[in-house]
Amino acid sequence: MCSKFIHTSLLKKKNNIFHYFGSRSNALSPEEIQELELSQVNRTLELFDHYVPDKIGPDNLVYMEQIHGNKIKNVEKADFLKETDGLITKRKDLYLIVRTADCAPIFLYNEPSGTVAALHCGWRGTIKNILEKAVQKMEKEYNINPSEVVVSIGPSLRKCCFEIGTEIIGEFGSNYIEKRKDKYYLKFIDLIISKLVSQGINRKHIEVVGQCTRCNQDRFYSYRATKGQTGRMLNIIGMTDN
Repeated sequence: MCSKFIHTSLLKKKNNIFHYFGSRSNALSPEEIQELELSQVNRTLELFDHYVPDKIGPDNLVYMEQIHGNKIKNVEKADFLKETDGLITKRKDLYLIVRTADCAPIFLYNEPSGTVAALHCGWRGTIKNILEKAVQKMEKEYNINPSEVVVSIGPSLRKCCFEIGTEIIGEFGSNYIEKRKDKYYLKFIDLIISKLVSQGINRKHIEVVGQCTRCNQDRFYSYRATKGQTGRMLNIIGMTDN
């Protein structure tokens, strides 16, 4: 596989799962993210050419508008979904796309039920409980056991760079705030993991890609580093029909 894609071992060893977290080299440029949805789909196919299952095409990709909310939708076909930040499917050969540039792309997979989910998770979505809602939705509507869910968390802003204002400190527990030289930083990954574990997911089943997007701007786009004038990495997951 091409080195421009990043994977986690927990998901890679699942024979029927295709997943990768993206980098600058397979991302939408700042100009491209302003284009129409169809153009984005076509560009995605170009970027993933030769590195995805042969069956992938316009009829296999699901995009989200992503508004830093907590709306999660079940999907059965290719689509562009407005005001959505999470996707769940049981359909094979349907590939879920999360676009990021500091927020965390999060993949969940439950093998017994054959259910996969993809979440766009920043601090706003986190305090709106998108993680809890995703696990609860999978449990209620897909009959999954949270202890059997595998989770992969991709590159994102980390506590080294995740500065937050005093006006939102109260939204997070004190355990997830680090003060350095009169500034406050969010222990973002610790918070995500804690929320997942609170829903019954085994900590041993959670794998984190240990790279900060802002610290590694040569490899990743960072919204904060460029004050919003940036592209988006493409993160993808789907169940193959092997």
